[in-house]
Amino acid sequence: MKKTILSLILILLSQPGFADLYKWVDDEGTVHMTDALSQVPPKYRDQVDRRSLQSAGEPGIQPTVRVSGNNVSRLRHVEVSYLAFEGRSRRIIIPVTFNDSVKANLLLDTGSPGLMITPSLADRLGLIDGQETSLRIMTGGIGGSTPAILAVVDSVQVGDARSEFLPATITTMPSAQFEGLVGMDFMANYKVSIDIEKSILTFDELPPQSDRPGGHDEAWWRSNFERFESLRDEWTRYLERADSESLASSEKEKRLKIAKEQFAAADDLCRRLERYARDNAVPTTWRR
Repeated sequence: MKKTILSLILILLSQPGFADLYKWVDDEGTVHMTDALSQVPPKYRDQVDRRSLQSAGEPGIQPTVRVSGNNVSRLRHVEVSYLAFEGRSRRIIIPVTFNDSVKANLLLDTGSPGLMITPSLADRLGLIDGQETSLRIMTGGIGGSTPAILAVVDSVQVGDARSEFLPATITTMPSAQFEGLVGMDFMANYKVSIDIEKSILTFDELPPQSDRPGGHDEAWWRSNFERFESLRDEWTRYLERADSESLASSEKEKRLKIAKEQFAAADDLCRRLERYARDNAVPTTWRR
């Protein structure tokens, strides 16, 4: 068996572009190795031992080298095992890491344009300091509109697939099996494929494009600038109305306090988005 394993390692190391080796032991005590997570039977994936055998490239990433003229780019190829069922639902529930530290299970939803997370997950991320200082919004669904909170997550990572600066709607989820939804804005930089039989989700990173600064297209930048600035403008107008209304001093003071806090929260998001746009050289015409 040791000779067989050694021979397999030597064969794998001789293959160009090899990055990782997956090792597991079956119920009969037999040791197996492969260079693709999809080849590991689902029942053994929680005990797989992953080894990086190539010195070049980032740890934990299976690099693919693509050559175009004199340009060589290293693009990520990521395979992630997912939970295929949640009761009778054929939902795809995946492990997600937020801000390089907080882990949670989220539902992959190609029908959702953005990221949604539960209040408990947002609290662990430090996104809810208090209801008064969090930006309140209304979010809609099949059942109508419901109160929510808008915030920004610094980074979202699924396996080694990563996206940064994602607006997040903080609201309740219909199931306790997941703490949010991963939407299309996270998947925008990847070609995503699903192996239903093996319960494997694959992300293949797309080459960088000049018309996608920060990994987002013009429509993403315009829609987020419009959304953030619209919320700030709404609270500006509410603040002006509250200041001009004839109300009891206690009620007026209460409304002004809420308006000022909500304006400050919206203004903070606008400023953060503007800084992120400058850092990524986003055209000024996309910011309005």
